[in-house]
Amino acid sequence: EEPGWSADVRATWAERRGQTLPNDVGEDRFSYLKPMLGLSDGVSSRPAAIVHHSDKGYFAIRKGNWVLLDCHGSGGWTLEEKDALDLPPLQLYNIREDITEQKNLADKFPDITSELHGILKRYISDGRSRDSK
Repeated sequence: EEPGWSADVRATWAERRGQTLPNDVGEDRFSYLKPMLGLSDGVSSRPAAIVHHSDKGYFAIRKGNWVLLDCHGSGGWTLEEKDALDLPPLQLYNIREDITEQKNLADKFPDITSELHGILKRYISDGRSRDSK
């Protein structure tokens, strides 16, 4: 039950074929080959949080049941930033309980909001969520 995305598919296929991807290709990629083959020790190599990036240039970060949006609006098409400037700049949702992201819990859970925002800022600063080696 670990989230993944398209770059993980690329990393998995590359590992399966014995290829090494360049460091600047899919910077946040993780291969699922070992777990798929039953060779995993059950410990994930993915960091605790995964970043999402919208086509409008906004970021969100997911960790467990929580997702934090670093924007006033939806980050996409449903509520554009210019139309949402009166809303809070950070949005926190428990996606297990609120899959449609209707109830912003950022004020109710400031520690989780701060933790996720700090991780997101670090990932943005580093340019990736995984070790670059």
